[in-house]
Amino acid sequence: MDFAANWLQVDDKDKDKKLDKVLKDKGITPQKNVVLYDANGKDAKEVAQYLKTKGINNPIEIGEPKR
Repeated sequence: MDFAANWLQVDDKDKDKKLDKVLKDKGITPQKNVVLYDANGKDAKEVAQYLKTKGINNPIEIGEPKR
């Protein structure tokens, strides 16, 4: 499921409401395991921190692949 870190930077008065809807629509709940990955080594951490504020305490972060 796509949940881009840049969505967290959007300047919109209803951002939290809209992001809550995205989480619900994508089925991201505290009962599910969530695997996060990124290509830059930092976006997964940012999304994980956000998800934890929403009660989703089990995200698994997979950063940029080592080369």
